[in-house]
Amino acid sequence: MASVNDEILQIFFQECQEQLPVLESGLSSLDSGDYDPETVNAVFRAVHSIKGGAASFGLERLVRFAHTFESALDCLRSKTVEPTSEIVRTFIQSMDVLSDLVSEADGSGEHVPDDRIANHEKSLLSVIEMGGGSGPSEIGASPAPADFTPMAFEGFDLEDDLELTPDSSGLVIVGFRPLDDLYRRADDPRNILSALKALNAEDEVFLVECDKSALPPLADLDVEKSYLSWSVTLPGSVTDEAITEVFDWTGDACEMTISRIGGDGPEGGGAPPAGEESAATEEAPTVQNEPAKPAPPPPAPASVTPIPVREAQKARAPRRPQDATIRVDLPRIDGLMDLVGEMVIAMSSMEAACSMPHGQAREDEVKQCLGGIKSLTRDIQDSVMGLRAQPVKSVFQRMQRVVREASQIAKKSIILELEGENTEVDRTIVEQLTDPLTHMLRNAVDHGVESTEKRLANGKPKEGKIILSAGHRSGRIVISIKDDGGGINKQRVLQIAKEKGIVSLDAALSDDEINELIFAPGFSTAATISDLSGRGVGMDVVKQAIQALGGRVSIKSEEGVGTTFDLSLPLTLAVMDGMFVECRGNRMVVPLASTVETMKIYPETRINRLPNGGMAVALRGDFLPLVVLGDELGLHDPAGLAGYDLLGKDILVVENESGAKAAIVVDSIHQQAQVVIKSLDKNYKDVAGVSAATILGDGSVALIIDVPSIVSTVTRRLDTRSNPASKKRAA
Repeated sequence: MASVNDEILQIFFQECQEQLPVLESGLSSLDSGDYDPETVNAVFRAVHSIKGGAASFGLERLVRFAHTFESALDCLRSKTVEPTSEIVRTFIQSMDVLSDLVSEADGSGEHVPDDRIANHEKSLLSVIEMGGGSGPSEIGASPAPADFTPMAFEGFDLEDDLELTPDSSGLVIVGFRPLDDLYRRADDPRNILSALKALNAEDEVFLVECDKSALPPLADLDVEKSYLSWSVTLPGSVTDEAITEVFDWTGDACEMTISRIGGDGPEGGGAPPAGEESAATEEAPTVQNEPAKPAPPPPAPASVTPIPVREAQKARAPRRPQDATIRVDLPRIDGLMDLVGEMVIAMSSMEAACSMPHGQAREDEVKQCLGGIKSLTRDIQDSVMGLRAQPVKSVFQRMQRVVREASQIAKKSIILELEGENTEVDRTIVEQLTDPLTHMLRNAVDHGVESTEKRLANGKPKEGKIILSAGHRSGRIVISIKDDGGGINKQRVLQIAKEKGIVSLDAALSDDEINELIFAPGFSTAATISDLSGRGVGMDVVKQAIQALGGRVSIKSEEGVGTTFDLSLPLTLAVMDGMFVECRGNRMVVPLASTVETMKIYPETRINRLPNGGMAVALRGDFLPLVVLGDELGLHDPAGLAGYDLLGKDILVVENESGAKAAIVVDSIHQQAQVVIKSLDKNYKDVAGVSAATILGDGSVALIIDVPSIVSTVTRRLDTRSNPASKKRAA
């Protein structure tokens, strides 16, 4: 049963990860001036849900803070306070604390300092006082009216007479006393009584006695103190383990004992050995309406086993880590089930076709069934990949906090706008986007957006703006980080690179090459070390992380206008559509998403040789750089480089995510097919111009061409060779 509780706890943490984005989105809307009542209600419900779930598992620190947070939000919901900018900022900062407390509880985050919690609780209490509250004692409670009449609790039936005979299975008496902490975290002992009653499946015995002797006069009553204790009598067939399970969620906030009276129940105290008489059996008591004490119960039984809650829990099996889970929309599951049903029918058709007599009819029928199975396999594969797809919204919304905290450190006013949050990508990629995006956004805040004074002097709005967007382009997902800051100061970047020895002192680089310098290890333009930057780490780590996902980073910057970073990533790390090509005796794969069109080189095809040694092909009035794939990859040409004849060879016109095109020459083009992507750098090493590999049906390995890398290399080579400064440097 412990594993069941662990699973429920994991579900609670998953729900927290769903509620926190709702809270983030709602507070962001309030911060932008959207005071729609439904937005306020959504924010309140998110905190209330987290608080309620946390209370069920005894997460006291989380419950207490959420309790105060919820009460402050209730003032906003009841319109006793207005959602001013200052109050909304208090809620946003409190949301960060709440998120950190959730991370602390699930073990993924560090311990949240008590003074930090206390400071934000103080801010929330000031909001409550503005709304007419008077402090923590009123949180979650309402004043009782003058004519209030207490109502007796009738949730359980008490037994008038309960006789224990020598032949019965005995009784087990559970005594428990909630401690003050149980009430402070808004838990209810009635939940314990309900759970104990559920153990009595056959309705044999259930006697409840409440000890009120410690209850003080009403004037002296402290609402956060525990005064009551209970004694619950159950049949002897109920095991100690089942009883201990009931108290699992209370933790150290409840004292509990288990005592057994006579009988031959599962936990001892059974009938004496044959031929012997037990005094306890002879004097088996009759349990009546007399008040029962929590522990030990009167009269003293033959078998009394007091079990402290915490010791009982420690004796149980250790908790095992839970597997990662993903929530899937029901229509996707239904669609997959339909496809599986179709596959079963197709397999039956195949079996029937194979049982036909040999002949042309059988061959045609088998081919038709095989084509149907192939199509269904593709649909099932797409459906399964769809189950793994997740919107980037979960990562994007976390970035609001990153920018908010970075802005406070940098003392800048910056707004983060999110676009394309529902763009879906493989969950493996989603999970690994957090760190790179965090680095880049902190960099945009520190280096990209100017200070408030500088912006005003340049005629810009006081508040800076960063746009984080995602979208599908050319079969890939492109994530852009665009700021309206001062852009990259290319002269300063080049100067620092020379001073740090990253490039030679006489280097003359193009604008794109200068932009790439910021990804060099150890490069930083920060004059001083701060909490945001200046240590020379960050952007090179970003590039490595994106490349590890099969992606790449590109930069566009204009001084005085701003900078845009584009992260191009594959939609999935599992499979892809590709075009099989032959290149100097090697079979390779060109991603279909990058292929625009194909053509063959005829005698009339216009191919121009450039003075710098490059080639270009004319295509409908435009000239594209021509690259011989075998030469680019350094593959051996059996006929010799001078004897390689382009006539009759095939061309694939490809483009990268930015729209730059190139023409790749291969020996021949074969069929299209889906291939399974296998990492090359993990299994072998990184190879220039190759992104991954795949295993073919015959067991051989085919390389997957890194089209964007080749296009970028060719276009950059042509640009630099046409640059006089580059020619001088090359000489």
